Amino acid sequence: MTEYLQEILNQFSLQGTAVTVSCYGKGHINETYLVTTDHGRSYILQKMNESIFKDVDGLMHNIEAVTDFLQSKGSDKRAVLQLVKTVEGKPYLRHTDTTVWRVYVFVTDAICLQAPETPEDFYQSAVAFGRFQQLLRDFPAETLTETIPNFHNTRERYRQFYE
Repeated sequence: MTEYLQEILNQFSLQGTAVTVSCYGKGHINETYLVTTDHGRSYILQKMNESIFKDVDGLMHNIEAVTDFLQSKGSDKRAVLQLVKTVEGKPYLRHTDTTVWRVYVFVTDAICLQAPETPEDFYQSAVAFGRFQQLLRDFPAETLTETIPNFHNTRERYRQFYE
């Protein structure tokens, strides 16, 4: 692990000291790392891509609001992202070199497919998405921040696609 990543991780409230850090997954937006500590805990460390997510405050507000809401409903801890705050209690770290980082508790004994491999994968994705929507039915959506303008505007996205 580099001194740089150790410096970043030291600013988060991890259980234990990071002993290994390795690239994780095949994402194309953020840089993602799997972190393990000397207490046997695992975490996901992400360097956030600010060229995509220009409103980091709004994005992290949304993540906190939704995850807090889902956790308050008594959802299975493994089913809801668990954000790890900085030692200062913030949901993300803006490092002195202007990079932005966040940490989640790693969900063990789970899989994350890059693409569906079977029709059952499609079905299970739909079931999970439906469960997520049902749990959020009472969520005050008006409290969320639009972090990428027109991202959910189908007509605008379609127009951009054609361009």
